[in-house]
Amino acid sequence: MRRIIGTELGPVSLGDQPSGTVTIQFWHAQTQIAGKVMQQLVAAFNASHPNIVVQASSGGTSTGDLSSKVTTAIAAGTYPDVAYIYGSYAANIAQSVRP
Repeated sequence: MRRIIGTELGPVSLGDQPSGTVTIQFWHAQTQIAGKVMQQLVAAFNASHPNIVVQASSGGTSTGDLSSKVTTAIAAGTYPDVAYIYGSYAANIAQSVRP
């Protein structure tokens, strides 16, 4: 069973308790220095959580680009587990969720 919870960080997918390694898809719109810091944070998290692998990728060069990508992905059923976007995009994201 999968559920989507809307947060200020974007949609978060929760599933049943897995066994083995869990992979989390994480989309963000951080570039340049902030992008490097985000990758360092992800690397530190992955190193300290051996059964969890966060795969971070930039969804665009701006939060607007990422918002469009997330809403399209949700409508297509190919959304990430976590998307770091503004809470003000919540209404657009909520409208893109299929019943």
